[in-house]
Amino acid sequence: MVATTVAVARQIGSDAESIAGRLSTELNFSYYDYQIVQTAAENAGASVDVIQESERIPSLLTRIVEALGRSTSSPSMEWTDPVVLANSPMQTSSEYRAFIQSVIRNLATQGSCVLMGHGAPFILRTHPNTLRVFITSSIEKRCQNIMKIGNLDEKEAEKIVRETDKERGQYFKEFLGIDWLDPANYDICLSTDVLSIETAVGIIKESISLP
Repeated sequence: MVATTVAVARQIGSDAESIAGRLSTELNFSYYDYQIVQTAAENAGASVDVIQESERIPSLLTRIVEALGRSTSSPSMEWTDPVVLANSPMQTSSEYRAFIQSVIRNLATQGSCVLMGHGAPFILRTHPNTLRVFITSSIEKRCQNIMKIGNLDEKEAEKIVRETDKERGQYFKEFLGIDWLDPANYDICLSTDVLSIETAVGIIKESISLP
């Protein structure tokens, strides 16, 4: 398989954004993270109410993809506040989730991209020419990263790590029916406990062109 799309899932604080950003630069691929996709959807008028008007979906998809094409390709900050996905009206709306999945599939069809978040590895599990990657590390290292980036103490950082892991697990189980920590859901799993960012990028690049 020669992959033209790399779909990445990760645990917070695992340096995944740095890996994905460097990978996209070295491959000259576009980089789309979950914030960019969601912001583009909102900017294109993709509110839940609008998405429910099914006749508007084709034009909205076009506008979102165009908006993404104009978005910055630089990675977002590694740490963000944990989002309670399972209780978010936008995230739990079946119309919104179906809409975002269509956007992700559209981008994957175009190819030459790295996709982060929104369950891209699961949405694209049967999509051709897609490499599904999971990036993880120990809770100790992830806490250290979040403490540094968010200027937090150890207790605050650990709370964010555990809450975010819990929320993501609940969300993917409820709405996609998968265990996001099951390695069987991915083509390769990388731990930044033992791999540097440079080494992880190299492994993914080699995996892209495996027969």
